[in-house]
Amino acid sequence: MRGMLLSFLSATLLAAASPVFGGARGPDTLQVGRPLPRFRLLVPATRFYLRYTLVGDQRATTDIWRRSVSYEDRDGRRLLHVSQRWDGAGEKKYTVLKDSWFEPNTFRPLTHESHVTKEGTLTVSGYRFLESRVVGMPDLADNSKKDFALETALHAYNFETDAELFQTLRLAKGYQVRVPIYDPGLDPPAWYTYTVTGDDCIPGPDGRRTPCWVLTTDFNQPEKYLAQFWLAKRTQVLLREQTWMPDGSILVKTLLNGDEAKRAS
Repeated sequence: MRGMLLSFLSATLLAAASPVFGGARGPDTLQVGRPLPRFRLLVPATRFYLRYTLVGDQRATTDIWRRSVSYEDRDGRRLLHVSQRWDGAGEKKYTVLKDSWFEPNTFRPLTHESHVTKEGTLTVSGYRFLESRVVGMPDLADNSKKDFALETALHAYNFETDAELFQTLRLAKGYQVRVPIYDPGLDPPAWYTYTVTGDDCIPGPDGRRTPCWVLTTDFNQPEKYLAQFWLAKRTQVLLREQTWMPDGSILVKTLLNGDEAKRAS
């Protein structure tokens, strides 16, 4: 019954948006390596998000995320750097550090590292994104994925930085986009469709109501998931995310606060 509800809701939302987008024109299609239309919005900043699970009226905190965007010199060139820290809540706490590097303007992924500390054990994984394959990084100390190799004809964006990618899209009423995405080390790359299914006005971290675009996807599994993202219209910063999970719960991610955006150097 729940699967039928998610499928119906997802189909209804996507269908409602499609005619507004432009009929025969169809969805936008991103290709890794091409400049993104609103990359200028991705300026250096640090933001904190709270994640919690909602079951009925009960909320259980999952973790707190810190996401930082910067531009730094590396390997003789100026690159985009997205770093994350997740601090788990509850009895079984954990720490996750993620380090991702990209080509500016295109968001083409270059490398991705993850350091997970759980119950006193550190697990390291690191990947390098190439044109037709993703490989492990043998020079990364203690890399559990140093021998990893995935051949793929689909050059994809890094799923671990989807919130930052959203900032660079040409969001508008009825906008729909197909995005090639890969979650490093997991399932092969695939195309995912995101649709602006409406707009809303929700409180930001300072309590003031902020006009937002509502971006929707089902992650190619309409019977299991439905995810919606509230992105501020002016900056396209993610303010809130809700994912309806297979067990009936809702996973919520909400912006706590953020540093004032700094001018890109």
